[in-house]
Amino acid sequence: MDYYYGPNGETMVEAERDKRTYPSPASQTKPIWFDAIGKTDAQLQSILNEMYVAYDHGANILTAVGLRTALDRATEVIGIDPAMTFEEKLTELKNGGWIGATEHDILDVITNAGNAAAHRGWSPSKEDVGKLLTAMEAFLHRAFIVGQDALAIKANIPPKPKRKNATKGKP
Repeated sequence: MDYYYGPNGETMVEAERDKRTYPSPASQTKPIWFDAIGKTDAQLQSILNEMYVAYDHGANILTAVGLRTALDRATEVIGIDPAMTFEEKLTELKNGGWIGATEHDILDVITNAGNAAAHRGWSPSKEDVGKLLTAMEAFLHRAFIVGQDALAIKANIPPKPKRKNATKGKP
């Protein structure tokens, strides 16, 4: 019950309601391309699915750990040695042309957030974990969805015409 005073000083009472749905409805936070990740790697999709469930339920520590785990799996799918440290994996992503300097730093933050959550019990705010999730989705979308689609178009592009010999016909 919520007690408060009315406009004339009288005590007022209002029942508080807490509405919950069981089981919880399906996640509304998954990106539209989520199912396409499963075509690339079912294990990565499974990790992301559990991570989204944690995010939807406000389990920010588990979401941060899930983001780090998804990044770990994504690097393995790309072909980076899973025995490497996260620092080495990020360097390989950068050296392999998968990411630039800025995205390297962003993915390093995701890694460190996941490490802090897993090993030191750090609980990021809902806002912070949302920003980390957005950054991770941008990497995954480019690396596994848009990037692959764009690269597939390369075979359809006609080659650039070759220059004719400029000195031909001149003395």
